[in-house]
Amino acid sequence: MEDGRDNPNGAAESLHVECNYFMRLDRLSLLVVEDNEVYRMALSTALDRTEYSFDVMVACNGEGALKKLRSSAIDCILTDFQLPDMDALGLLELIASNGLPDLPVIVMTGMQDAGMGEEPITKGVQDYLVKGDYDMKLLTRSIRYAMQRHSLTRELNEMNGELQEQSRLLQIQKKEIEEKAMSLEEASNYRSSFLRRVSHDLRDPLNCLLTLSDVFCQGARNLTEDQRRHAYAINEAGKELLSSVENIELCAKSGYSAEKRTLDAPGDNANALIA
Repeated sequence: MEDGRDNPNGAAESLHVECNYFMRLDRLSLLVVEDNEVYRMALSTALDRTEYSFDVMVACNGEGALKKLRSSAIDCILTDFQLPDMDALGLLELIASNGLPDLPVIVMTGMQDAGMGEEPITKGVQDYLVKGDYDMKLLTRSIRYAMQRHSLTRELNEMNGELQEQSRLLQIQKKEIEEKAMSLEEASNYRSSFLRRVSHDLRDPLNCLLTLSDVFCQGARNLTEDQRRHAYAINEAGKELLSSVENIELCAKSGYSAEKRTLDAPGDNANALIA
C-alpha cells in the first residue's frame, strides 16, 4: 500500500527508491510543451522547487519542441495533448519521422480531453495526467514511472530484436542444413545408381568367366598340372569377385554405406593358389 498502513516501511521504501532513481541521473532534463504561458511558467516553477534535480526547458508548440529536441539533450517530455499546431500524437509522429531520440512522454490533458487519454497510451505515451487533478508528488512519480517503463520497453524491444535476429540466423542455418541434406540425398541416389550400373556391368562377364572356369575344372583330367592350378585359381578368384559384386548390389539397394566387410583381394588368392 502506498500510504504504508499495511506495511509501515512501504511508503519510506517507495520514497527511497524514487530518490535513488533521480540521484543516479544527476540532473534530469525535462521538456515542457505547453501553449498556455501561465500554466507553463507555473509548472516550470513548481518543478524547479521539487526535491529532485530537474533541468526544465519549455516550448509553446510542436515545432518549438522539435527545435529543442534537435538542439538539447532531453530525458523526458511533458506535453499538452492539444497544441496550437498539432496534437500530442502528431508530435510523436514528427519525433519518429525526424529520427529524433525515442523518449518517455507524459501527456497532460484538460478535463474535456480526458477521454482521449487512452489513445496516446496505445501510441507509445507512457502516462497521461488530467490538468488540475495532480500535485507535484504525483507528477514526479509519474515521471519516474514513465522513465522506468520506457527503459523496460526499450530493453524488451532490444531483446525482441535480438531474438528475431537469432530466429533469422536459425532460419538461414535450417535452410543450409536442408540444402546439404538434399545434396547428400542426391549424392546418395547417384551413388546407388552408379553402383547398380557397375554391378550389372560386372556380373554378366563374370558369370561367363565362372562358367568357362567350371568347364575347365570339370575337364581337369585333360589338363596339365599348371593348367589345372590356373583353372582352379581363376574359378576361386571369380567366386570372390562375384561376392564383391553382390556386396556392391547390397550397398546400392540399402541407400547407405553398408557395414564394412573384410574382403580379401581376389588377385591375392589367385596368386596364392598359383604359387
